[in-house]
Amino acid sequence: MKTQTADDRPMTDMRGLLRDAWTIARPYWFSDDRWAGRGLLVAVIALNLGIVAINVMLNKWNNAFYNSLQDKNYDIFLQQLFRFTWLAGSFIVVAVYELYLNQMLQIRWRRWLTDRYLKTWLDGGAYYRMQLVAKETDNPDQRIAEDVRLFIAGASGAGGTLGLAIGGMRAVVTLVSFVAILWGLSGALTLPWVGLTVPAYLVWAALLYAIVGTWLTDLIGRPLVRLNFNQQRYEADFRFSPSRQATLRQPSSSPSWSRPRATSAARSRWAGSSRRPRPSARCRTRCPTSYRRTRSSRSGARWWSGWRASGARSSARTPRPASRAYGAWRRTAPG
Repeated sequence: MKTQTADDRPMTDMRGLLRDAWTIARPYWFSDDRWAGRGLLVAVIALNLGIVAINVMLNKWNNAFYNSLQDKNYDIFLQQLFRFTWLAGSFIVVAVYELYLNQMLQIRWRRWLTDRYLKTWLDGGAYYRMQLVAKETDNPDQRIAEDVRLFIAGASGAGGTLGLAIGGMRAVVTLVSFVAILWGLSGALTLPWVGLTVPAYLVWAALLYAIVGTWLTDLIGRPLVRLNFNQQRYEADFRFSPSRQATLRQPSSSPSWSRPRATSAARSRWAGSSRRPRPSARCRTRCPTSYRRTRSSRSGARWWSGWRASGARSSARTPRPASRAYGAWRRTAPG
């Protein structure tokens, strides 16, 4: 029996999708930040309901406004014009605050969820064990922030789990509100070939249109689920490759790499000469102590080599002078 891999499993299983989404989303609503998140969620839901109510009032305003134009009633026209002013102003205020609080909730949720997954990934060497056990997980360090953003806010900032949940609730409320309006406006339709009378035929026509449109969208967009998943994986692999190459090309942090070395031309220039490069006048002016110490040490080394070659060294071992007492030792040394 063939083992079913991650690539073979269907990605559009609605039941499993909802279960996995709730498993990921649930910890935040019961975390330390739950009260702030719940408060923002309630405020966003209330503002969305307010937007639906304003849309219903705008729909009724359209009827009264265009009836006043048809009847050429100037008084009702001015009344409806002022009514539209405060309806439009209210809609703008509510929509702006809904967007502001929605994005604030997204930021808090993304920050908490990203921190949670980073700690889980780094805890106990999980990042190393995942490479050996979880073969279907590739480059989680490059995908945590991006996947959390897509899960909560979606690609455009209006989708994701939060956008789908609030948008679905708003769509249901809008459907219920406008179905009542459409039911009262539409009349009955008699189908001549079957002799069936359909009450409020516009409601059923709109419902049939929505069902067919949803089915076509699912049929066309189903392959995009796997394509979108592969796109995220390949982009994560691409972001990982340059960072890996940059890490491999960095020099070692040992002192041998960080210490400057003389070039081959400089070494060949001073190889056959007893002279050594002297510091510049600027260096001797700015660091006279270091220059004198370096010059004194080089002179002492030349004198010590000549003294040993002359055979004037005594049988007893003469200790090598310390650099700080070199001047006094040189005056008292034999030979």
